Amino acid sequence: MKQHSRDGFKTPDKYFENFQEQLGKRLNAEDSDGFSVPEGFFESFGEKLEQRLTESPGKVRKLRPQLLAWSGAVAAAIILFVVLQPGSNYASPTFSDLADAEIENYLEVGYEDLSAYEWAENFPPESLSAEDLIEVEPAEEQLLDYLDQDPDALEELFKDTDNE
Repeated sequence: MKQHSRDGFKTPDKYFENFQEQLGKRLNAEDSDGFSVPEGFFESFGEKLEQRLTESPGKVRKLRPQLLAWSGAVAAAIILFVVLQPGSNYASPTFSDLADAEIENYLEVGYEDLSAYEWAENFPPESLSAEDLIEVEPAEEQLLDYLDQDPDALEELFKDTDNE
């Protein structure tokens, strides 16, 4: 093995000469935990303990009355809130309260799987009238514009009246 003369570690002079003696002393030394009790501590301990126990205790506060007062106040506040709530008299929603978009959505989603026969079964033609389907009668000008744009509709209208 190669010896390093400058490795940075040095031992003190005569360090290993007394090494075994120092090691033996440390091994044979009495192990102590480092804590010691002062002399006469336990003789005067009883007297000191009695002095502390006989001293007047501090003011004792009972927690139960405060707890009852707080819980009563909270219960009263909750009852008042429920009874005096400004919007507690709710009227049931009416048909006029529904938005048009909600009605359209219900009709689109709710009846999309019905066939023509199911529609006819649920809504017989005798129960429906044109007034139920059309809330506002179209103006005469609108009817004339429609008939001008679609002349076949006028012919179909006359065919239906001729068959009756």
